Amino acid sequence: MSKRDSFVVLQCADGALHSTAWELIGAAHALRQSGHDRICGILLAEEGWDQDMLQGLPADCVYVIPTNSLFDPQACAAAITQCVKRFAPDVLLLPGTSFGRAIAPRVAVACRTGLTADCTELERDEHGYLVQIRPAFGGDIMARIVTEHSRPQMATIRAGVMERCAQRKGYVPTIVLCPKMEQGMLQLQNREIQAAQSELLTEKKILVAAGRGVRRKEDLEQIRRLAELLGGTLACSRALVEQGFLPYDRQIGLSGASVRPELLITFGISGSVQFMAGVGRAKKIIAVNSNPDARIFQFAHIPICGDLYEIVPEMIRMLEQNEE
Repeated sequence: MSKRDSFVVLQCADGALHSTAWELIGAAHALRQSGHDRICGILLAEEGWDQDMLQGLPADCVYVIPTNSLFDPQACAAAITQCVKRFAPDVLLLPGTSFGRAIAPRVAVACRTGLTADCTELERDEHGYLVQIRPAFGGDIMARIVTEHSRPQMATIRAGVMERCAQRKGYVPTIVLCPKMEQGMLQLQNREIQAAQSELLTEKKILVAAGRGVRRKEDLEQIRRLAELLGGTLACSRALVEQGFLPYDRQIGLSGASVRPELLITFGISGSVQFMAGVGRAKKIIAVNSNPDARIFQFAHIPICGDLYEIVPEMIRMLEQNEE
């Protein structure tokens, strides 16, 4: 069997690896078919970068390309392309963030290969091809895409949908310092483009989400209070964004942020296909809905049929009593 190396573009910010770096390395390990296949990172590192950020990263090698705190998608893509053409990996994975989305199409064109954007799953088929899986037609189907005739097989991966790899204590991957990248003219504001709140939602262990069952914008304050008492963050379904109750950066689901919290509590959310496609990896779902036939009850670990306007105040009362 031929060698099938997987390369991962590692995003960093504020002197540390972005969470997607650990997710993509984890995905690469899941795709690995042979101990001879390498897993390598490509890191565009700012001046003064510290190799300690790579401590415990279970990659065989990381190719570090220095930059000057400048972000030019064309220059970044050119540097990654040069690395890809030199080492000819079988698979190239990039984060589905603003950073990765700006670079990936340029690399794909330069390498004359295909690209699948915003994948939610990856697997190998019986021929060893990378099967790139992503929602299509509004989430009604899951498209399975294969790049048979060109390399690398490229995909961007939605933040928060892959299992993070475990940190390997005491391990530092081999670091190869590459020639400095030629800089473009576009200077980055505040280091990298400020991460969208929708990306930050992927980091939260507890999310409390409100949906169409919330009748007024001011009613969200009680749900926000409940989230605070639980040590979580307020989120919402698409319906509340469309009504102007909350900004888009609070939206979870297929058309918002894909999340995998330890605990997701929903209030007044019916559980559409699009919503569940973005939250289905939550470890525990508690769903509150007044409709006994709500679709979300099919997925909830704890379904509660009831009025959120009665349940939320009671939960707040109990939690506040415990704080005393």
